[in-house]
Amino acid sequence: MNRIKKTNIILALKISCIVGTILALINHYDMFLSGNFELSRIAKILVTYIIPFSVSIYSSTFAKRE
Repeated sequence: MNRIKKTNIILALKISCIVGTILALINHYDMFLSGNFELSRIAKILVTYIIPFSVSIYSSTFAKRE
């Protein structure tokens, strides 16, 4: 089994910050504009950052499987 390298984690964090921010702005722009922050939507925004991180870690870890 492949081990997750430190460089993969750093890259996944960078990708997650960029992609997660773009997705959060697209999906929740009205909340940012109004300033009306709701706990349930903040939880959804956190998940928005976790998904690109997970996909990046998975793809970079298993890309060298061959």
